[in-house]
This record gives sequence, C-alpha cells and structure tokens, in this order.
Amino acid sequence: MPGRYLKESIKRSAEIDSLTCFEEVVFYRLLVTVDDFGRYYADSCILKSDLFPRKQNLTTKSVEEAICALERKQLLTRYMANGTPYLYLNTFQKHNKPRAAASKFPDPAASCKQMQAVENSCKQMQANVPVFVFDKRIRESYSESENARTHTRGELKPFGTFGNVLLSESEHAALLDLIPSAAEYIERFSARLAAKGYTYQNHYAAIVSWYIDDKKEQAESSFDAEDFWQAAMNRPLKGESHGNT
Repeated sequence: MPGRYLKESIKRSAEIDSLTCFEEVVFYRLLVTVDDFGRYYADSCILKSDLFPRKQNLTTKSVEEAICALERKQLLTRYMANGTPYLYLNTFQKHNKPRAAASKFPDPAASCKQMQAVENSCKQMQANVPVFVFDKRIRESYSESENARTHTRGELKPFGTFGNVLLSESEHAALLDLIPSAAEYIERFSARLAAKGYTYQNHYAAIVSWYIDDKKEQAESSFDAEDFWQAAMNRPLKGESHGNT
C-alpha cells in the first residue's frame, strides 16, 4: 500500500469539522485502506474488520452508521457492481495520484450507467406487469411509488446491513408508512440477498410481496371457525346496507 497524503487544510475543512470524532477516525482509516483510485468494499462487516482489526468491542452497526454519515456529508459514495457493494472517496484522486495502472475494484461510473440501463428496462416492463395487491393501503402505496418513479424518483440508494437493498427515497418512505416493521423487513431482505445471492428487478416490489405473503400466512394461521360463522350470520342480506364503505 503506497503512502497517502493529507494536506494541512484538512484541519480547517467544514465537512471534516462537522463529523463526530468516531466518524472522522473512520474517514482517516479509509484513506489508508482504499486503493490508488479511492475505491474499496462497502460491506460493513469487511470495513469493520479491515479498518479496526484490533478493536474487538467495536460493532459493525457503529461502522455502518459512520459510513452513512460520511456519505451524507458527500465525502464518499457507495455503489453496486455485480451484486456487491463498493465505495469510493469522492475527492481522493484530487489529492493522491494513482501509482497502479488500474483499480482492482469496478468503476463507479460504469456501475451507475449499468444501473440506469436496468432501471430504464424495468420501467418499460412495468406497464405490462400485473400487480397483485393485498388491500387498499398497499394499492395506494404502490400507486404513490409509481408516481414518484415517473416524476421524482431520483437515484437508487443502498439500504440494509449489507448495502444491497436498492430503493429510492420515495420507495423507502412508502415502505416505512406501509409496513409497521419495515426496518426489520429491509434487514432480513438484505441478509437474504447476501446469503442466497438472489436477484430481483424491483426491491421495493419484492419487500411488499414478502409482506403480503406474511399477512396471508398470519390470516390463515389465525382462522377461527366460530368467528367465521359469526361473521356469516351477521353478513347483510342482499339489498341491505353494509353500514360502511
């Protein structure tokens, strides 16, 4: 690993000063870990192990939170390539000249173009894909997400412990509104993707589908014959008002 250079001006950087002490430490350790092009793995487990090899009590979650903070401050960018999360330091090559001929990590620019191509392909397919909805809230949530996708979806961002759940801001907000335990669903989905290597065209739709299946299983497992017959006896006859809409 070649030497890295820090300029004195970093002490007066507004972005660096806005970080917590731990976030700043994570940033400095990234500087001596990324390759000559400022790229590295974005998997939180790998980062925790490589950035802090002697800190046994440090949690993966704390490292993930620091990485998210650095991304919010636009000090780094995370991206996906072939199902694997990576990151690059946004201004690294501005201050450090690469000595290696090429990076061993994928080019983030090429990855972004590939993701955009996949997204455009998905948009063309969605018009002909039938959508099964479990109840009115899911239908409305899906419709709102479709409107956001058409007009103001923006870029897909990685969520989950493994940084492999790709959602837009509008989709993430829709999930939080629709599913009471949305954060848990995202984490379970992230672990499933990492462990099984599954691929999905639309991660938002996959999580909603998972939620629908869970709701159906819960409804079936909680079936009570007495409740069924009581509901049947109270059902309005033809021509009577239901009393609600």
